Amino acid sequence: MTSVLAMLVVSEFIMPIYLRTGIATTPEYLAKRYDRSTGKLVSIIFLVSYVVNLLPTVLYSGAVAFNGLFHLSDTLGIGYWPTIWVLVWVMGATGCLYSVLGGLRAIAVSDTLLGMGIFAGGVLLPFFALRYVGHGDLMAGLHTVLSTHKDHLNSIGRPADAIPFPTLFTGMILVNLYYWGTEQYIVQQVLASRDLKTCQQGIAVACVGKLVSPLLLNIPGLIAVHVFTHMKNTAEVFPALSALVSPPFISGYFAALIFGAGLSTFNAGLNSSSTLFVLNIYRPWRVSKGLSVEEKAMVGVAKRFELVICFFAMTIGPFLVFARSGFYTYVQTVNGFFNVPIFTVIFVGMVTRRVPPLAAKIGLVFFIVSYGLTRTLFPVPMHFLHVLAILFW
Repeated sequence: MTSVLAMLVVSEFIMPIYLRTGIATTPEYLAKRYDRSTGKLVSIIFLVSYVVNLLPTVLYSGAVAFNGLFHLSDTLGIGYWPTIWVLVWVMGATGCLYSVLGGLRAIAVSDTLLGMGIFAGGVLLPFFALRYVGHGDLMAGLHTVLSTHKDHLNSIGRPADAIPFPTLFTGMILVNLYYWGTEQYIVQQVLASRDLKTCQQGIAVACVGKLVSPLLLNIPGLIAVHVFTHMKNTAEVFPALSALVSPPFISGYFAALIFGAGLSTFNAGLNSSSTLFVLNIYRPWRVSKGLSVEEKAMVGVAKRFELVICFFAMTIGPFLVFARSGFYTYVQTVNGFFNVPIFTVIFVGMVTRRVPPLAAKIGLVFFIVSYGLTRTLFPVPMHFLHVLAILFW
């Protein structure tokens, strides 16, 4: 829910600056505020983040969900990890074709339709799950969830939780501000708005979607506590619950949603990767060499770059099965190398004109190296989100 606050801050304070500057990518803002090399450095950091974290995790989570819904590893008889490989490559190839052929407009249209479908699914899954817990009686299932395992109803949680409550007011608020105000594959869709009013209306609709999301995420998780006694891979909870409690046609519906959601994020990531590469790295290089930069040729380069990025993502994705600390924690921990450092230099650039380009570069390198050391050679007995907040200051 704290992300809604971050989205409203982005809508009111950050987006007006972006649109007034006339940028197409967030590193472009850094290039105008600091210098071109700072913008290029951040573009490279973005691209590394997409290749090693965003795109592989999207493919992996989609593969895990499909296998959990249809038990393909048992059906195919080839083992769990080989099945994840097959599903990752099928989803990756499909998403790559969609992005290359359809572009950002196709992604925006499919996102809109997918959002409606996910809203409907968010209502259906808790209904079927509560009936399952109550042995056919919806109210009995609700009573069971509210009266047993009540420790899971405590939203404050415990210090040992993956995301302890105090981190919402330190590192997590920074992560949210980065994601909704800086992350290229999110921001590029509102940067394509006709004007600021349309942009802010779109963000407001997204806020409503965030307020609805507990129906699809938290409530099924609370119900799953009463259905599964132990599950090694937390990424399997949602598909396993869907397959167990839903009629077959609803399981197919959820499969379509999961596939669509995976492709939506994957396609947006691919599209933003090629946009960053072409506009912030490849085109400036050609301009510096005095070479032509025709738009049609740039689009062709972007599509070929998407194919390369897709190949690396499909190769890395299956190895996420070995993430020791859980899928969500892995994603957020690795993101720490990229997200808050980028947000820090953008934030400082917006609030003051007195910081020079050299300071931005030093800040980026210092942040990434320091965070890496606290995760490896010098482990700090503190949650990584608190570490990010300290490094931000």
